[in-house]
Amino acid sequence: MKRVWLLVFLLIPAVTTASTVVALTLPELSQRADVIAFGSILSTETQMDASGRIFTTAEFKVQRAIKSAKAGEILILRVPGGRLPNGLTAHTSGAPRLETDQKWFGFFYRAPNQIYLPLGLSLGLLPAVQDSRGKYRVSRNLAGLSLMTGSGRRADDQSYQINKLPLEDLIEQVRTSLARNPGKE
Repeated sequence: MKRVWLLVFLLIPAVTTASTVVALTLPELSQRADVIAFGSILSTETQMDASGRIFTTAEFKVQRAIKSAKAGEILILRVPGGRLPNGLTAHTSGAPRLETDQKWFGFFYRAPNQIYLPLGLSLGLLPAVQDSRGKYRVSRNLAGLSLMTGSGRRADDQSYQINKLPLEDLIEQVRTSLARNPGKE
């Protein structure tokens, strides 16, 4: 019987359950982001690069520009993972899954070739949904993320949770953070 259990444990694949990211506060995200905006996904495409990494690229139309963007501007976003046309799928823990018509509030880093990446995966890209009164609310899904402080200690996830916060309140908090420390505009 011991051999059977040993065999079962050896055959269970090792699974990574979290991506580790530096825990950034709202003021830190606001300062480090090259672009901060609210908008919607117009289209997505999943591809594989020469190294075999699967990623999803999306056209993101800015509806509300908070930092270094213009309303109506189209940004090209990229997140790891996705489903290729042949059905091959890759999932990166903590990475948002982008789909057409979704609304997002994002803190973006500008990578080469005018590609924008969310800071800290889902830490910096928050889904927005309309409530019964038509107002947008944002939440932060930390599932699949392991938040670490700059000193390498595990951060308290509860300090970084956002749950159904009115979009206007989040925008006001970000603008206040930027006004207090106008360093990188």
